[in-house]
Amino acid sequence: MNGAVYEITGNGYNGDTDATDDRVLWVIGTGNDVAFAIMGLKADMQCMAPAWQSELHVAHPDVDFVLPRDILRLRATLMQWE
Repeated sequence: MNGAVYEITGNGYNGDTDATDDRVLWVIGTGNDVAFAIMGLKADMQCMAPAWQSELHVAHPDVDFVLPRDILRLRATLMQWE
């Protein structure tokens, strides 16, 4: 699998509390795809691991979006928190 696993944190995420954990999304894609998907939004991305090295893969329930296929759904989810 190409790409990597990214943790995306949406606007309003606060790592000091569990109350905003719903604003953490897991994405598989290339760095360029992820950067493009969150461009212009109040979101941050952090590469966690190359996808082929990670336990997170397309069929894993922790992966919320696979890019570029899910770019519109990812942006819609992030825009909810703008």
